[in-house]
Amino acid sequence: MRAAVVTGAASGIGKAVALSLAADGFAVYATDINDAGLDSLVTESDKDGWTVWPRTMDVREPAAVMGVLADLIAHGDQLGVLAHCAGITWRGSILDMPLPDYDRVVSTNLTGSFVCLTAGARLMVEQGLGGSIVAITSVNVLRPLVPQAVYSATKAAVDVLVRTLAVEVGSAGVRVNAIAAGGVDTPMNPRDRTDGRDQFAKRLPLGRIGQAQDIADAVRFLVGDGASYITGASLLVDGGLAQLRP
Repeated sequence: MRAAVVTGAASGIGKAVALSLAADGFAVYATDINDAGLDSLVTESDKDGWTVWPRTMDVREPAAVMGVLADLIAHGDQLGVLAHCAGITWRGSILDMPLPDYDRVVSTNLTGSFVCLTAGARLMVEQGLGGSIVAITSVNVLRPLVPQAVYSATKAAVDVLVRTLAVEVGSAGVRVNAIAAGGVDTPMNPRDRTDGRDQFAKRLPLGRIGQAQDIADAVRFLVGDGASYITGASLLVDGGLAQLRP
């Protein structure tokens, strides 16, 4: 069966991507360190009869990532899609950022991306059936924000990894792209105050805050046949946020 591995699947964008790919007929291996969130995802998918396999996995640990891929192979599935959605942030002045927090953001966002993207690409090449990899980056690649300097830097680095990997594995029929997301309402970007949300939405050219499903729909496009000639690209899905002054 065609399988998709989705990281960061317990909430937000990752959850929306996992449910969307399951609805499209993929056997989804949904990974996260949040077991409770994975349980909720499976409950939701079961109601619609979709195939979602929850797997506890830390993206920073190669053994854990390889374990999920080995499990996929043992089930007789073939990896067709890797959607790498896992990521964390830290807010504040870079001058005040403690080194442990810096290490945590870099290891999760950059090292975790390296581990997952290369492992997925390697398996797709070995299978000889092609495949599609999508990494969620950020509009901050284009307009870095002061309160999220290191987060922005890691996402910019992932963008380079995506473009480089696309060149390396393109001849094997493996496509690698990024989605630079922005202006999206997720647990990582809380907007608790109604007036703050409204003001932010009014600033956006499209006049609304994005939802996780907006990013999931973009993932579905990039992994689908309609994007068969797209690789090494970064698709900006931000409601026009990048066009505004920081």
